[in-house]
Amino acid sequence: MGENSAVDSAGEGPEALLDRYRSPERYTAFLAGPTQAGPTKAGPESPRVLGGVAAELADALNSDDAGAAEAGATGGPATVDGPDERPDPADARTDRHADRSCGLVVGGGLDVALATPLAACALAEHFVFRRVGGTSAAAVTAAAVATAELGRSAPATGTASAGFAGLADVVGWLTAKGGEGREGGDGEGDGGLPRLARLFPPADDAATLHRLATAVLRPGGGRGRGLRAAAAVLAGLDVGARRVVTLLWAGAVLGSAGVIVALWRSSQVSGWLLPFVAVPLVVTFALAAAAGTALLGGQVLRRAGRDALETDGWGLVSGSAEGSGPVAAAGADDVPPLFAWVADRLDDLAGVPAGDGHAERYALTFGDLWLGRVGRRTAADVRLLRRAAVRPELRAVDLVLTASDLSAGRGFLLPFGTAERPGQLVTTGYLFCRTCLIGVLPARVADQLVLLSPGAPAIAASCPRHPDQPLHRLPEPWDVPVVLAVRLAASVPGLLRAVPLHRADDESGPRTHWFCDGAVTGGLPPGYLDVPLPSRPTFSFGPATGDEAVLVPDQDDSAPVSPWRPVRGAGGLAGAVVGAALGGRALLRAQAPARRGGTALLGGLLGDGPDGLRGTAGPGVFRTRADVLRLAAAGHRAGTALRERFTAADDGSAVHGRLDRYRWVRLRTALGRWREESLALGVQGPLYTDLALGYRVPAGLASWFDPPLDAGSADPAWGDALAAMTHLRSLADGGVLDWDTDWGAAPSDPHDALG
Repeated sequence: MGENSAVDSAGEGPEALLDRYRSPERYTAFLAGPTQAGPTKAGPESPRVLGGVAAELADALNSDDAGAAEAGATGGPATVDGPDERPDPADARTDRHADRSCGLVVGGGLDVALATPLAACALAEHFVFRRVGGTSAAAVTAAAVATAELGRSAPATGTASAGFAGLADVVGWLTAKGGEGREGGDGEGDGGLPRLARLFPPADDAATLHRLATAVLRPGGGRGRGLRAAAAVLAGLDVGARRVVTLLWAGAVLGSAGVIVALWRSSQVSGWLLPFVAVPLVVTFALAAAAGTALLGGQVLRRAGRDALETDGWGLVSGSAEGSGPVAAAGADDVPPLFAWVADRLDDLAGVPAGDGHAERYALTFGDLWLGRVGRRTAADVRLLRRAAVRPELRAVDLVLTASDLSAGRGFLLPFGTAERPGQLVTTGYLFCRTCLIGVLPARVADQLVLLSPGAPAIAASCPRHPDQPLHRLPEPWDVPVVLAVRLAASVPGLLRAVPLHRADDESGPRTHWFCDGAVTGGLPPGYLDVPLPSRPTFSFGPATGDEAVLVPDQDDSAPVSPWRPVRGAGGLAGAVVGAALGGRALLRAQAPARRGGTALLGGLLGDGPDGLRGTAGPGVFRTRADVLRLAAAGHRAGTALRERFTAADDGSAVHGRLDRYRWVRLRTALGRWREESLALGVQGPLYTDLALGYRVPAGLASWFDPPLDAGSADPAWGDALAAMTHLRSLADGGVLDWDTDWGAAPSDPHDALG
């Protein structure tokens, strides 16, 4: 099927769609006039201040002129200000800001990560992304959306567009004509690799296995795939082995020819018998040579596999120029290694200026997202960042990723050091070695980490992997470069090498901790960024294997989504297992009435969907230009459907919109849960009442108080705790929750809790 077979809802081809979304004005039209922040003096160590989009939008949406312009532009009920509904102008401004804000969780594999950028662009025409989360390959997309939000109204950096126009440009770069070709070549149809695959050059000691994987997995099958695999193995032979192979085949040719000539000259063999004797002889010599070649090829594979298992990181791709082979490091191709490209694109999207030749380019940090701008920070900024580290609601743009510490066997939220509870700034104690990091990240990012590391080298001991290198403390969470968190979160085992960090927890000295894909330890639940009573919707995108390429479940008043896929043979079983692991939580969210309205399931993207997605030409990183265009168009349809849903009028209402409906369903659902908790407390109340009256704080818990209590003291808050329990028990027993909260509420399913 042709690459332009996928069209959007208006019948527009994906290339025309991309061009339309490359216009920055699409994403600033609702600002009601220019609100670009004025220039601020910046020092040589940091780029100039850019207008933070979150601050700009807050100012614009909080102004009376902007509110009037917005109401006139949209005409939607979500911005209607009626005298009975919203009498207080301050409340109206708050409502407008909430109506324009949203959260986003991206889960699943690479296909969903490729489909989400244009979905985010469609949503960004109306919404501001305040909290964004992602795991695995989707961590790259989540970071791109968050940084595009920061750079929404920033000027181009001189190398690329900023904001969501730049995000559309990223898709355009991946799908540019002429973007497929052999390394060092160009043009489509020449049997070369897609541009996406060329972002994954082999690590310097994994070239043989990388060639073999490329030969087997790249588009094209049958005998051609087998020949490519054989060629990949033979390319891994050293000089001596190649000479042996040459001798084997030369011996086979000469040996068979010599025997045939001898038989032909012999008077003992009749001429008519010669063809019947010659063919088996040639086959025998060829099989002998092939067996010898296969033995040598087996040795190559055994050595390559042993090297891969013994090499730290256990992956085919390092992601950095320093850790890749000589072709990628030398820049022979127009495509850089993956995380050199990701680091540059994130900075482009945020509007970070390029380096000036005297200093390396500044790498965007989480603090820039939290403040809503890039540039020199004041003492007041640092105080705000310290508060924002424990209070996510203070962050202009909040990006949350997850990674897995394989050595500790647990997952972590990124950036390190953040916590949901005020007053508990968690310090993880992780250390880093610059030499370790430049094997998986651009050197400029590792250098910035060293520069921002607090104090001198952390400890006297050296790196366990590089004894001549010191260890440094990770910077404060707001000073951590975003690309470091993305690299930790997106290290798909076997493909991208794990990232080494270190800890010194005891007297035995520092030990290496290996970080990889956050999905290994469960990833980020789709509801993590959500709250029981949200002011804004949280959209989620995940994979599903069903009959539809794009599935946006009906908001609340329909039967739950129940997709089905056949499972046939080992391949079908493997695909079903991967699909359930990647998309199970998103599917559960799509079945919950209180949440499914903001969920999009991108089905058929794993190989079994219509609309041009069935039988895509290349799996995983070998998605072709046409594949990426189809995926982007599918994502755009999903984002457009969600935007139109949440900006539309509610059924039969002249005052309320679908966003109001979403909030109302969430309110009724929360009331039911609070009633259940009140009833449960009524059952367990006597037990906990007695505990509150007589419990004495042990020494192990005394330090939780500030200042610490004496061991054996009564909890100073016992009276408050007792009063709270009494009040909560009474809510469902004669109080405000003593009514049938199920009446008029959305039907619940106990399985929804798994999502």
